[in-house]
Amino acid sequence: MANPRGTPENLLPGEVAPLKHQAYRYLENTDGQGLGLLPLCNRCVLRERCPEYDSAEGAICRPAAEAQRYLLRQILDLPQVDPVQDFALVCEYVKMAIMLQIIDRYVTETGMFQTTKKGPDLTPILHRRITYASHLARLSDRLGLNPAARQKLGASGKPLSPVIAAVLDEHREDRERRRKLNEQEAEELEE
Repeated sequence: MANPRGTPENLLPGEVAPLKHQAYRYLENTDGQGLGLLPLCNRCVLRERCPEYDSAEGAICRPAAEAQRYLLRQILDLPQVDPVQDFALVCEYVKMAIMLQIIDRYVTETGMFQTTKKGPDLTPILHRRITYASHLARLSDRLGLNPAARQKLGASGKPLSPVIAAVLDEHREDRERRRKLNEQEAEELEE
């Protein structure tokens, strides 16, 4: 049973952990599926309203597991991603992306601020969220998952996916046609 009071100091017999965001468990443990890092149902702050709640000891969050598998498949299918060579980076990206969603849900339920001796401050998990989001952005650059990174891949001479290469070629050809038309119109106006 989880500790509803939220601190390890006031655990009662049979209670295993405080109710928290579970982000650290998410980063440190695996579920045996190769990707892992899923929060436990019985420690979730949303468990009372979750239609997927499973009260079995050690049950993982099914919505997070499904989202993780879906995102992993989607990214591995991208043309610029090599499913073998990039697998570890993709797994890390997926874990961070789902973890950020979990943190956002937790913050939505519990609030963004806490009262400290110095006054209101962001909750500690929001400070960590900033770090995790930066890590996710770096991973998206390395995997070519954002427009700037895809443009860099094209400029660096690394092979682009056939789809991206075709779109870029079509765009270049279109731009070249417009340039030639503009030059012709300018010449005609000069005559």
